[in-house]
Amino acid sequence: MNKEIIGVVNDFHYTGVQVSIDPLIMEIQPALFGHIPLSMSLTNISKSIYEIEKIWNKLFSDQPFDYFFIDDALALQYQSEEQVGHLFSALAALGIFIACLGLFALSSFVAEQRNKEIGIRKVLGASTSGMVVMLSKEFTKWVLIGNVIAWPLAYFGVREWLKNFAYKIDIKIELFLFSGMIVFVIALITVSYQAVKTACANPVESLKYE
Repeated sequence: MNKEIIGVVNDFHYTGVQVSIDPLIMEIQPALFGHIPLSMSLTNISKSIYEIEKIWNKLFSDQPFDYFFIDDALALQYQSEEQVGHLFSALAALGIFIACLGLFALSSFVAEQRNKEIGIRKVLGASTSGMVVMLSKEFTKWVLIGNVIAWPLAYFGVREWLKNFAYKIDIKIELFLFSGMIVFVIALITVSYQAVKTACANPVESLKYE
C-alpha cells in the first residue's frame, strides 16, 4: 500500500535513554485514536483542567474524562534509577554520619593521649593555631588516603552501571575532586572541634601532676 509522507522530524527519545534511538514511523489512524495531546500553561493547572473537562463532556459525553501529564509518563521510564539513587543517597549519608562519629571519638582519644605533650609545647611557646594544625593534620592525612583508595572503586562501579544506558555521561575527574573536597571539609570540621578544645586548654591543668 502506497502512503504519502507528509513530514520528517528530528530524532527524539520515545523510550528511556537506556535504549538507542531506533527508526520510527508515525501514522495517522483515526480508528486507533485514543489521546488528545495538549500544551497548556503551568500558571493555573487546576483551572485549565477544569475547562478542558467541560469541553470534553460537551463533545464526548459518552466517554469518561481522564488525563495524564507526559512528564510523569516519561519519569516512569527512570523510576528504578531514581529508587537506586535515593537508596545510595541514604546509605551514603548514613555512612558519613557513622564515619564522623568514629572520627570524633578517635580525635577525642588521641587528644587525651597527647594532652601532656600539647601542654609542654604550649609552655615552650607553641601557638594555639599550630596545635590545631598538628592535631588535624594527622587525621586529614588518612582521609586523603581513604579518598585515593575509594576513587578507583567508585569509577569502576559507576562505569559498570552506565553500561546499562545507550547514552551516557562522561566520568570526569572534577566529580571525584569535588566529592573528595566535601569529605575533607566534613572531616576537618569534625576533628577541629576537639583539636581547638584541646589546644585552648590551660597547660597547667595537664601538667600539674607532673
